[in-house]
Amino acid sequence: MKHIEYTVLPLLLAAICLVSCQEKQEAPSYIYPEYSSYSFGHMPDTLQIYVESNVDWNIEREAGWLEASKSDAQDGAQWLTVSVMENSEIEPRTASITLSAGTVSSEIAITQKGAEFTGLLENFTDFPYTYGVASSQNVNYILGMKDADAEGYWIPEIVNVMTGEHRELEATDQWDHAVAISDEGDDYILNSRRFGGYLVCVDDQEMELTAPEGYRSDGLAIYGMSGDGRVIVGALYSNENGTGRFPCRWVDGECEILDRPDTSSHGTPTEPYGTLARDCSADGSVIYGTEWTNNSFALCFWRDGQMFYPGGEYAVKNGYTAERIYKTAEYGALSPDGKWLAASYGQSGACPVIINTETYDVSILDSFSDMVGLTCSNDGLLFTASPAMGCTTGHVIDPEAGTSVMTEEWFKSEYGLNLSSGRMIYKVSDDMTRYFGTLAGYGTGGLFSVTYWYLNLAPEK
Repeated sequence: MKHIEYTVLPLLLAAICLVSCQEKQEAPSYIYPEYSSYSFGHMPDTLQIYVESNVDWNIEREAGWLEASKSDAQDGAQWLTVSVMENSEIEPRTASITLSAGTVSSEIAITQKGAEFTGLLENFTDFPYTYGVASSQNVNYILGMKDADAEGYWIPEIVNVMTGEHRELEATDQWDHAVAISDEGDDYILNSRRFGGYLVCVDDQEMELTAPEGYRSDGLAIYGMSGDGRVIVGALYSNENGTGRFPCRWVDGECEILDRPDTSSHGTPTEPYGTLARDCSADGSVIYGTEWTNNSFALCFWRDGQMFYPGGEYAVKNGYTAERIYKTAEYGALSPDGKWLAASYGQSGACPVIINTETYDVSILDSFSDMVGLTCSNDGLLFTASPAMGCTTGHVIDPEAGTSVMTEEWFKSEYGLNLSSGRMIYKVSDDMTRYFGTLAGYGTGGLFSVTYWYLNLAPEK
């Protein structure tokens, strides 16, 4: 019996030890940083983050402006040391650090504030690019659309660029696209791409735009609004005066049909597609538009009702017939005072164009290739984008000096501001203190994204 007891006891102890070891090996792995997010000021800084874990973890970081390393304290605790470089740009920046071991991981969000800045800068991450965002002529107000909590609903939102205040309008299941807004912020236009039609509000009250006899209001298209909201530009179909769309403007609700080119830039009839009025100057006296024939987007403009079309006889006379001057569908090509008009020339290898609407001088800036004109300032600066770079690069051209710099370099030299790259300017105020445009870049997972933004260098206090 003693022999059996001595034999069984070691076996029993071994079995207990084996079970205990298996339970220890099968304990779930974990990595627990003390907090899941941390914030830094804009200057260089370092902090230590306590990490509780039962595994040996690795570090992955997604930005070059921060460093992360692992250290063990004497008491056996584990620490993550994070250091950030100075953020000289005025925008805050974010990145993540991932701690991982096998299938177990934990993510830490790192945010760093931007440099000291007394103005206003906002990137509209809540306004989806596909819903459209509209700026008033002098970038006083911006109109955008947000997703509502209820599916199929949108919330129009008006942003006061002078103060940074946001004002939400009533949620709607009909209007889903921002078209235009006035410099007073109480006149605006929404479009329904889902059902068709437009909502025109003057002094926050709905107003109906009528069509003159012989034209159809069911073919209404609206694209722009003057700074005071009195002038609205767009196009109408006609039942009696020919086919295609006719450019027009409404002044205090009364419609005036504008002249349109008889032939396209390719020498073919403007019918059956017609011409659209795209936008106007701040006072509404200068309007520009594009023809639809052959999808050419050939540009024309009207000053005090007089049409000028550089794609017709003017083009033949100057030797660039089908290689026409054009402007694609973006609005805002005019300077606020209407003197300067941005455009492009050629179908491939485009170069920017600037037109003086007072003298009708057309300047094709062929020394700056692979650029398209976006808008102008009152003193004749031309703001462009580069299609060759997927419209991720903006430039500022001084046609008189013959110089061109990237948008972020121009902001640095003119105002001492450090802005992130990828900014294009679509509107500028008459005093050049407010700007509106798009920011192109790559977001999560390397996906290309476009965000609208505004900058106010001298906000109201």
